Amino acid sequence: MIRSLIQNSRFLSPRQTWSCLFSSSSQSLLSYATTARVHPIQLQVSSLLQQNHGNCTMISKLQSQPLSTAATAAFKDESSSTVIATGPDGKQYKIPLSFPLGKYTMERYAPKIAPSIVQRRIAQLRVTVGKRKAIRGSPWRINLICQFLTNKTVPEALTQLHFVQKARAPIIYKILKTTVDNAKIQHGLVPSQLEVVECFTTHGTPLKRLKIMGRGRSGKMTRPFTHVRLVLREIDFPLKILSCTSIHQRLKWIEKMNIALEESKVYRKQRQEIELLEKQVQQIRQSSKQEK
Repeated sequence: MIRSLIQNSRFLSPRQTWSCLFSSSSQSLLSYATTARVHPIQLQVSSLLQQNHGNCTMISKLQSQPLSTAATAAFKDESSSTVIATGPDGKQYKIPLSFPLGKYTMERYAPKIAPSIVQRRIAQLRVTVGKRKAIRGSPWRINLICQFLTNKTVPEALTQLHFVQKARAPIIYKILKTTVDNAKIQHGLVPSQLEVVECFTTHGTPLKRLKIMGRGRSGKMTRPFTHVRLVLREIDFPLKILSCTSIHQRLKWIEKMNIALEESKVYRKQRQEIELLEKQVQQIRQSSKQEK
């Protein structure tokens, strides 16, 4: 039934096709999934949306795009459609996956998080600043590279710098790597837990040189220098997931959160092993001194 509807959807209006799909039973949906090889998680998401409100636009988006591994972990339980997100302070929050806008269909009508709450949470996050002064080049050209990094996570920014075709991109890459290392040493944060908040350039003191011109004249020539400022901040994953306006945005941030948690666990284990080795080395040195 559903296959015939999809084949003949050009002869029907979208409202008629979706009404026919919603009127069909769950057995027909499962039979269509087995014959057409549709992912069962997509059917679970569509059935969840069908039970709540039946938002056709969201179902069409979900069925057109493949779901990630975070979606499989999130929808293992058919009854639960919530995700437990851990914040930077260690607290856990239950966030619903389906219908991020609630009963509203448009983003401008949906309620948003109060700015005071957002500012209060952002003020508690850890920040690291990276600077580089007197870089040879015009600030306008280097600022074009900085525009690729703002409001992106550190892994995404590093991939952008790796593939961007600009002459000063390796310099910005080094600045970003040094600030990431400083964040790891000072706060114990992994690159997947950080995002680039600010990255901009300012004018440095230029070199003034003589410009030889025709007819015995001379002029002034300036060779520009720039200063770069880069600010990294810890990511508040519950706030990011709540501020999303679609399910796929939430699933992307959930996947990033899972990667960040795994990398932070591995880094903590490595740090503990290094601390244990340092303690053993100190004990050996003390014992050798006492024997002497």
